[in-house]
Amino acid sequence: MKICDVVEYGAETYPRDSTKGFRRACAACADGGRVVVPQGKFKTGAFNLTQQELLVKGTIIGHEFDWSSWKFHYPAVPIL
Repeated sequence: MKICDVVEYGAETYPRDSTKGFRRACAACADGGRVVVPQGKFKTGAFNLTQQELLVKGTIIGHEFDWSSWKFHYPAVPIL
């Protein structure tokens, strides 16, 4: 099974944005594999998991949102 650690694909711990690292790791394991997130805090936007497993241990994955630009077209769903 292919193992894709998000840090090896460019993710960095908070406060840096790790979206690209998560997306690259998910793309690298798109045909099946395991996306691994090491212990720590990671700030990220949306990323897609298709046939991968996401393995996290002692990890916080979150998103900071600029509410001033929100147009309220969709109901707000907080992510903790």
